[in-house]
Amino acid sequence: MAVRKIILSIIWLGFTAYTIWLAPLDQPDTLPLVGKLLTFQYGQLNAIIPTIFWLMGVWPMIYGCLMFADGRMQNLRAWPYFIGANFTGVICLLPYLILRKPNQEFDGQKDKWLDFFDRRSTGIFLLLATISLLLYAVIAGNWQDYIYQFKTVYFVHLISLDFCLMCLNFR
Repeated sequence: MAVRKIILSIIWLGFTAYTIWLAPLDQPDTLPLVGKLLTFQYGQLNAIIPTIFWLMGVWPMIYGCLMFADGRMQNLRAWPYFIGANFTGVICLLPYLILRKPNQEFDGQKDKWLDFFDRRSTGIFLLLATISLLLYAVIAGNWQDYIYQFKTVYFVHLISLDFCLMCLNFR
């Protein structure tokens, strides 16, 4: 278990340093792109970009389904990491995964929040949202343009790497 925590710590330190020093988000193209994503102006965007952006909202919800039940038995609360992961992805999620203690049992009463995350319907909704977003990217996306943007637009680069790290750390 200690090896896993060391690996997660190295990933966290590396990605955080990369985000701050090598691919800073204070570039002139970042704010307009984020504005288009948040105001649903997708006609001007490659379909892959909003897909990754919104999947970065789905992933914290998927992690939330596990974190909130597990968080009841931890010394640290899951909700600050969950909220942070919705804005910064793995930068806020990894510290929770590093600091948490392994726990396979749940003890106590489920509140409304935990009940929501534990519902089968929540899991089905997240699955359908993920499949729908991926289909949108595959059908409407331009992969050549995405590769170009991945190489030239820091925000696209970072959310893509963040998405990959979210996927790789899930187990």
